[in-house]
Amino acid sequence: MLNRNRSIIALSLLCAATLSGCVINVGGNGDYHDGGDVSSVLGSVTIYEGRHAGDVSSVNGDVTLQTFTVAEDVSTVNGNISIADNAAINDASTVNGDINAGKNLNVFGDMSTVNGNIGLSVNSLVEGDLETVNGDITVPDGEIKGSVTTQNGDVSLSGNTRIYGDIVFEETENGWMKNKSEQPVLSITDDVVVNGNIILERAVVLELANPALESKVIRRNNSNRS
Repeated sequence: MLNRNRSIIALSLLCAATLSGCVINVGGNGDYHDGGDVSSVLGSVTIYEGRHAGDVSSVNGDVTLQTFTVAEDVSTVNGNISIADNAAINDASTVNGDINAGKNLNVFGDMSTVNGNIGLSVNSLVEGDLETVNGDITVPDGEIKGSVTTQNGDVSLSGNTRIYGDIVFEETENGWMKNKSEQPVLSITDDVVVNGNIILERAVVLELANPALESKVIRRNNSNRS
C-alpha cells in the first residue's frame, strides 16, 4: 500500500511538472476538453483552429490562438500573444511581450501591455480599451469602443479606424522637457474618426492628416504647445 501511494504521488508530481514546463497544445489528440482553462508556468500554449477555451495563460511562454478560436482571458507575463484571423476573446494582457492579432478580431474587453506593442489588423473590434506603457499601438482599420492610452509608445491609426473614447498620452517625469527625438508620435490618417479628445500629459509629436483633429487636442500641466 505504501509503495502504491508513493507511485501515485510520483505520477502526480510528474504530471504537474509536465504541465508547468512543456508546450501545451489544445486541439490535438488527448488534450484538454473544449471550454476549459489552460495554463503553463514555463512553457508556451497553443489553442488550435476552431477550438474553444476558457482562460488561457502562461508565466514564461508565448500564447498562440489559431484561426476561428474562442477564449476568455488571455494572458502571459514574459511572452508574446499571437492571435490569428477570426478569433474572439474577452481580454488580452502581457507584461513583457507583444500582442499581435489577425483580421476580424473581436475583443469584448481590454487589451494591454507594459513593455510591448499592440498590433491589430483590419476589421478589428475592441469593446474596451487599448493600453501600453512602453509599447506602440497600431490600428490599421478597426473600431475601439474605449480609449487608447500609452506613456512612451507611438500610436498609429489609419484606414477607417474609429476611436470612440479618448487618445491619452499619460504624464511621465520631465515629459514636457524631452527632445523631439525622444517624444512619442501620434499618427492619424485622413479617414480616421476620433469621437473623444486627444489628451496630452507630455510632449508628443503630432502627425494629424485631418486638421480638424487639432480642435480635440488638450494639453495638460499648463505646458506650452509642443
